[in-house]
Amino acid sequence: MEQSCAVHVLMNSYIEALKAFVQNPKIVHIPNAIPQCSRLAELSGQKDVYRVVEAARLNKKQKRQEILVEAFARLANRYPKWILELWGGDNSGYKAELQGMIQRLHMEERIFLRGVTHHVDEVYAQSDIFAFPSKFEGFPLSLSEAMSAGLPAVGFCSCASVNELIRHEKNGLLAEDGVDAFAAALGELMADQEKRIRMGLEAHRTMEAYSPEAVWTQWEHLLEKVIWEYGESKRAAQR
Repeated sequence: MEQSCAVHVLMNSYIEALKAFVQNPKIVHIPNAIPQCSRLAELSGQKDVYRVVEAARLNKKQKRQEILVEAFARLANRYPKWILELWGGDNSGYKAELQGMIQRLHMEERIFLRGVTHHVDEVYAQSDIFAFPSKFEGFPLSLSEAMSAGLPAVGFCSCASVNELIRHEKNGLLAEDGVDAFAAALGELMADQEKRIRMGLEAHRTMEAYSPEAVWTQWEHLLEKVIWEYGESKRAAQR
């Protein structure tokens, strides 16, 4: 890596982490490209049903959906018009555990495991809050796509990359780790439609910097620079 023309990282915060292991690396930060949602979530107006949504594979170690289920259950009586939808496939048997938890909490009419969808943009358009209790991420695509659709987000401040995409009190809320703090942040957004609208618009604007056009332009400039520097080093060696 120390001999590479460039070392790519997805998030700014990874630069310092890499420097701790590699001497004098030429580090370049370029994020993933995020498709820009043409249809934004409708957060204004009165609704019969409001939705908290999460989209990720069901995974206990990383995605930790049980935290979201528990947090929502604590808020359910206070906000009777709200439901929680979890979208994503299961290849570990975690779904059965979550179903059992939902039953024990008597949340069968409020919390739903929706499975896989090929129309996630429609899911976001019909939702009001994106909740993302992951413990760790490289670059959370579903979070960034939901924010592009204009959804305010809730995540953990301890989760790398999530704590960069979500700007606390700007386009969402970051909570300390644990169910109590996550429930408090989620409840803060559920209680305040004005805040959801403001943060949702800012989330959409934030994600414009991650558009495919912007990201692929950065990659093109990097590749051109690397090719030029490689050519220069070859010419210098021949002189």
